[in-house]
Amino acid sequence: AAWARENGWAAKKDGEARELADAAAAGDEIAVAAFLRGARAVAAMIASVGAAFDLDTVVVGGGVANAGPVLFDPLRAALREIDHARYTGRNTISPDNAFENAIALNEKLITVMDAARAALAEEKKDDR
Repeated sequence: AAWARENGWAAKKDGEARELADAAAAGDEIAVAAFLRGARAVAAMIASVGAAFDLDTVVVGGGVANAGPVLFDPLRAALREIDHARYTGRNTISPDNAFENAIALNEKLITVMDAARAALAEEKKDDR
């Protein structure tokens, strides 16, 4: 939202992401450009982290996730453009309504990592 304001977007209320999303959905050129700019930045981060960790699903949380297609359509398009060599169509970008699933997955990941640390510690102890 700050970039949009700096580039001439005339916010009517608080000038935050929700208002920017509404303006973009209504076709405000600066608001649309702000979401495209943000989508490209987020897509670059997803492609980078996705390559490092072989991600299939990315959950976008917080208030910006409520922007809906204003955010997710250009985000998915930007990810395909940036990550075209690796993109297989299996990657899923979800709004935070998948948050509960992410918490469950995080808890499972923590459990697996704890077990791996314990096994590694045991292996080191056996090597002595």
